[in-house]
Amino acid sequence: MSVAIVIEEKTTGSGEDIQANPLKAYILGGQLHVRGLTEGKVWSVYSASGMLVYRGVATSDEMTISLSALGVFIIQSGDRTLKVSNHGQ
Repeated sequence: MSVAIVIEEKTTGSGEDIQANPLKAYILGGQLHVRGLTEGKVWSVYSASGMLVYRGVATSDEMTISLSALGVFIIQSGDRTLKVSNHGQ
């Protein structure tokens, strides 16, 4: 089982929506679970080196994708960025 640690969250915008619905994520069993997305908006996952791992449109405020590697991942959704670390078992 792998568990992610939230390292840092940054917002570059302002507004009640960001404060009311913050971006959160965790990794468990090779699955990245993200909460706080905006339905219908693009969200992306990058490796620590900046390589695109995933990009898609959120179909709900919570999404799950598979990760094939351990390491640090950066999640971007609009003007919100969240960094998580997946260290394995």
